Amino acid sequence: MTESEVLDLLKKQGIIREDGENLRITDLSDITFIHQDTGKKYKFFINESGDLINQEIPNDEDLLSNRVVASGVDLDSWSARGFIGRLRLAEYNKANPSNRLSETQNIGLYSDRIKIGAFYAPLDTDIVHGCTRAFIELENTSDSDFCL
Repeated sequence: MTESEVLDLLKKQGIIREDGENLRITDLSDITFIHQDTGKKYKFFINESGDLINQEIPNDEDLLSNRVVASGVDLDSWSARGFIGRLRLAEYNKANPSNRLSETQNIGLYSDRIKIGAFYAPLDTDIVHGCTRAFIELENTSDSDFCL
């Protein structure tokens, strides 16, 4: 690539911009790094307090939408209740074709177990408990992470 082609590509991607006759690096909201050995991706950004925050970016195969496609399950025939359990059961059956489980067998290990641990919704006038914001606490009792 020529220097002009590289600059045009950087402009198209929004990395640099023209400021009169000068080129400037565009303000960045975050930077993503990829670990050379593991291939894990980490996004770094600054929060409103000026602290540097990092966040691991999941691999594509870990995303729920890609897990559904890879498991070969039909989402249209499923109800929302028990979705994760059914997905995990399909993944288990795909990985263990000689030892398949049905939905009627004991599949407790593969079920989704997220429950509401606490719920608080104060009235605008509630000053007794010192909390002015509503919250819901979710508890994951399974052996698997769930992206909410």
